[in-house]
Amino acid sequence: MSMPSKKVVVGAAVAAVVVAAWVALLVASKDRWTAALKDASDSVLAAKETAPLEVAASLAAAITLGIVVLVPTTPVELLAAGVYGIRFGFCIVLGGLASYLLGRTVLRRWGSRVTSRHKLLRALALAVAREPWRICLLARAAAVPVPLKNYGFAALDAPMLPYAASLMLVEVYNVLELVLIGVSITSAGSAAVSSSDGSLFLAGGVRSGE
Repeated sequence: MSMPSKKVVVGAAVAAVVVAAWVALLVASKDRWTAALKDASDSVLAAKETAPLEVAASLAAAITLGIVVLVPTTPVELLAAGVYGIRFGFCIVLGGLASYLLGRTVLRRWGSRVTSRHKLLRALALAVAREPWRICLLARAAAVPVPLKNYGFAALDAPMLPYAASLMLVEVYNVLELVLIGVSITSAGSAAVSSSDGSLFLAGGVRSGE
């Protein structure tokens, strides 16, 4: 087996272990997570009554900056979804656009070096160049970690318009899902938390790559 093949196998094994550990953690602690989110949502709602602008700005900054610096933001997104509804979705779009622009400017040279070293990435870059709209939409809808979608498309030189359009179109569904779960936790108390465990687990798994 050649050295590149060994690296691929090792990388895949490490990724599989990380994903398995993350899933096991979610399954084992989902009751604790949902209860903690309910307590946090109550605190946020109380703080919103006395300092609405500060609360909104804090949640927006946490989500946007978290996406840019590759910190998982699902719990904060659920809180924002429960308190502000679909309006919080602009933070996800803003974070994705900021990541893309950062990849096309400050990190552009690094992204080009990484892409040029791997045959698969070069093939993806060619596919993006040929069919940017189709590839951006399909990849955005796929169960791929969010950082790969944001910084990856920047490294592959995806045009701005197809990237931004796919970001906004696909994230509408993700935001609606988060709103449904967040509102159920915020408004219906422990009974809703219990009934939404499965959805919370699903949302945590899908958004955990941020």
